[in-house]
Amino acid sequence: MTEMIGIYPIATITPYAEFWWLGVPATPALVLPGLIATVVAGCALAIWQAPIDRDLRNAVLALPSLVAVPYCLNYDLAIPAAALLSWATRGRAPSRR
Repeated sequence: MTEMIGIYPIATITPYAEFWWLGVPATPALVLPGLIATVVAGCALAIWQAPIDRDLRNAVLALPSLVAVPYCLNYDLAIPAAALLSWATRGRAPSRR
């Protein structure tokens, strides 16, 4: 993780990877996302308590789980994408094809 070799520099989508790309040394690049994760956790808590649609809330809450970890690859976006798709298609009749 601290050397970012192979496919990781291209596929990692976390704040740590962004700081690493900007040339921040590994230790501060791992500490700064901790601060970001704290803010994201506070926002997630506010969303959790908000009086909004349950499925939309679940879809929105899937995103902080990706930001709060130092190691997350681009294919992990399937988690919030599935939640958003579930919310967006809720109540629609299935296609007859």
